[in-house]
Amino acid sequence: MHSEAQKPSVVIVGTIRNGTRSLIRDIKRLDAATAGFGRRTYFVVESDSSDGTVRMLEALSAKRSDFNFRSFGQLASEMPLRTQRLAFCRNACIEFVFTSPERHDFVLVADLDNINDGINEEGLMSCFAIDQKWDVCTANRFGRYYDVFALRCDDWVEDDCFAALDRLGQKLDRAVARKLLVEGKMITIPPEHPAIEVKSAFAGLALYRQEVYVSSRYEGLTADGREVCEHVAFHAGITSNGGKILINPRMQAGGRPEFGGKNLLRMLFRRA
Repeated sequence: MHSEAQKPSVVIVGTIRNGTRSLIRDIKRLDAATAGFGRRTYFVVESDSSDGTVRMLEALSAKRSDFNFRSFGQLASEMPLRTQRLAFCRNACIEFVFTSPERHDFVLVADLDNINDGINEEGLMSCFAIDQKWDVCTANRFGRYYDVFALRCDDWVEDDCFAALDRLGQKLDRAVARKLLVEGKMITIPPEHPAIEVKSAFAGLALYRQEVYVSSRYEGLTADGREVCEHVAFHAGITSNGGKILINPRMQAGGRPEFGGKNLLRMLFRRA
């Protein structure tokens, strides 16, 4: 049995907007999922909420010595595009980890909008049972793997499928193009499948070695101002330095086996 001092430490970071309905549940699940770690710290970045999210964060910070947050208020007037704001807030998380006087072994990046309703300790700790080197372990889903916006993998999703959809949608019926270029990429990955090496992935949850996490930065816009998934540039910086990114099929963070229909379309346009 490892003592607390021997267990790896983790800092859990995430961004939030209008999260009053899910934040407490998300934190409880993350507490339970990270029980196998030793020292644990939270850092949450908030922006653009119109509910009681900031008050809830203040209450958590007052109650828990391991919980930290920063609110940037209303960013939308300065940064009207969602991926631009996400990149900004995620980079604030990196800055917190990089400047923290306490070093952690790992960084767990988690979406805080109830998307990770299936994460547990067994799934998260399965990352350490993978028999190959990794620097980043990203989540799988119980149903179809929805996050093709963040995904880059040879022979699966090699480019921005939403940009391709915009182009092909001018030539074909858009619903047909969407099924071909986006929904058709959303496969189901069985938990017993070996880990999958990718160039980028997320699906709501990812575990990073700290030194790898602080080595790159997020970008949410192209040079010409078009929205792109902020995770792609971040992971390109990691892989360009030799980092290895995996999808861990056993780390099923949420979703349902029957996931489809309206729920699939909702996640399809979430572009998280």
